[in-house]
Amino acid sequence: MSRHEPAVVAGPIHPIVEDWPRFRGVAHRHGLGEVIYAIEGVVSVATGEGTWVVPPDRAVWIPAGVEHTTRSHGPVRFRALFVSPQAEEDFPPRPCVVEVSALLREAIRRFTELPPNETGSDFATCLTRLILAELRFTALPSLELPRPRDPRLVALCDAVLESPAEDIPLEAAATRCGVSRAGFMRLFRTETGTSWGRWCRHARLFAGLTALAEGGSVLSAALDCGYQSPSAFAAAFRETLGRTPREWFGSRE
Repeated sequence: MSRHEPAVVAGPIHPIVEDWPRFRGVAHRHGLGEVIYAIEGVVSVATGEGTWVVPPDRAVWIPAGVEHTTRSHGPVRFRALFVSPQAEEDFPPRPCVVEVSALLREAIRRFTELPPNETGSDFATCLTRLILAELRFTALPSLELPRPRDPRLVALCDAVLESPAEDIPLEAAATRCGVSRAGFMRLFRTETGTSWGRWCRHARLFAGLTALAEGGSVLSAALDCGYQSPSAFAAAFRETLGRTPREWFGSRE
């Protein structure tokens, strides 16, 4: 995918419209802030701070100058936005996830469908104001995997991502890193801002979500990610993401 950044942004936001059967990009950065959003499909966005998963009711805000990598998990329809420096002043200074309400979704869809001769119209101006207002007021936590910098923790986290079904208790994790249990807890929270148990739960859900997005069943995703039953997987999914797998992806036995 080549999401070309415009040389000049005439208004506060500039649309990106691209559809792909599958996409995996390379690390890059923009001179403009970017709202990465897909009206269909699941996208993950990785920065030096961590990885975010973006299903159709979420978007990721990436400030200008932040290096990031974007990939899809199955077919995807991007309807993203570049944000001008003036509008970006009111946005968060670091990447974050925003909830995409039904109103915001339709506003983005309509804005990206405007013909070139209507981008400066009063209607386009109203849509722009609505989109910016919704983005500002719907920031929320989501499925985020903070990235540690300590090499011992990096190796440990990579092992979990490679084998999400493997259970690594706190004591075993501390032993792998060559520190005490208490020392590991302090180190991990300092590096990631969260606990080891919560990070592992999110890692399993990350693997499950991407498996579902690529066409897998709830049963196979649950078992492959270390859950003993689809119901346990669905409960964890709903607790973290607000909906069950069935509500997001339909019936997949």
